[in-house]
Amino acid sequence: MENEDRIWVRRFKEGDIDGFNELVNKYKKRAYYIAYRMCRIHEVADDLSQEAFIKVYKSINSFNENYKFYPWLYRIIVNLCINYLKRASRFCSLHNELLRRVPSQSGNPAKLAEMKELNTKIEGAISALSPKNKAVFVLRVYEGLSYKEISKTLGCSLGTVMSRLNRARTNLKELLKEYITAEMIE
Repeated sequence: MENEDRIWVRRFKEGDIDGFNELVNKYKKRAYYIAYRMCRIHEVADDLSQEAFIKVYKSINSFNENYKFYPWLYRIIVNLCINYLKRASRFCSLHNELLRRVPSQSGNPAKLAEMKELNTKIEGAISALSPKNKAVFVLRVYEGLSYKEISKTLGCSLGTVMSRLNRARTNLKELLKEYITAEMIE
């Protein structure tokens, strides 16, 4: 898979637009979902993921082929999202995975109301995180990246990743202490 990416990057650097198209086709959904998880607004996620590919198009010659393509793209997307969130007058909330598990309307109305309240609180708590802490939290929890991968993606030290994640978790634990246990956000 990495070799495939290297071939497409090399072809694109040599002027073959098909190389770029292959990279876009392979990563466009993943790029969108990263942006969507960061911003939670379809139109913004769509714009940011497209902007990321425009940046790739314009700066492909500066990409070092000895590195993996996807982490480079990831870094571009996350940085665009952080910049968007900084500029936004209010932070967009992230959608929590629990929403997918909400029982149908035919379920127990009390449980349904309880789940909706919990999801609203979780979304609000994640939205309250600073953009940098939110980025680390999303990459770790939603994307499953290792600390080292997050460090490379965001261009910061391993210690910075660990401290931001710790701050995000601490903030979430405090904001959600009456609703969930600490283990739920580890």
